[in-house]
Amino acid sequence: MSVGNTASRQQTPSRGHQPGAVVIGGNYIALGVVRSLGRLGILVWVLHDRLHIDAPVSRYARRRLPWPADEVARLALLHELPAQHGLDGWALYPTDDEAAALVARNHRTLSEHFVLTTPPWDVLRWAYDKRLTPALALRLRIAHPSTHFPRDEAAVAALECAFPVILKPATKNLTRVRDLHPRRSPPGLRPTVVSLAVVAARRQGLDRASP
Repeated sequence: MSVGNTASRQQTPSRGHQPGAVVIGGNYIALGVVRSLGRLGILVWVLHDRLHIDAPVSRYARRRLPWPADEVARLALLHELPAQHGLDGWALYPTDDEAAALVARNHRTLSEHFVLTTPPWDVLRWAYDKRLTPALALRLRIAHPSTHFPRDEAAVAALECAFPVILKPATKNLTRVRDLHPRRSPPGLRPTVVSLAVVAARRQGLDRASP
């Protein structure tokens, strides 16, 4: 699998080189990690997609590689880096939910070559999936807001809760936050989102026309 061409200043470290860090992601969160590590003199490589280029253009990014869209290809790339580029012992920093889940689910094999900053999946899954988090909080007797998981219009109409409410996707890979807007929601999600908006309006008297 080819990892693409890089600028002339980007050199592959030799084995035994001072360990560095591989940052997964190109957005502002990744940029913060790259800057923090780079200012400490730590070598940083960035794996990024085409949509986010904040982190890759940082002067502290010593090498930039494309982050595949397919999960199988992503995992293959992570296994390829230590073998082909001498990155054994480097720290791995995922900066979004999907990348963190990928690392967590493959924690055992990836930990053979990287220093992982992500816990194993049996730990991370409680925070990754918002449908599981309330159950954990309840078990540990931690105060938390009332949480509901309506799956269709009927479930929304039957909700017994006060509005306004916070609307969040259960996981980031199921939908994007902007898709929770009634006019932007994908077809399969739109009825539930629209129904929630209608129920909220009715219960707060917002569906009545202003005089």
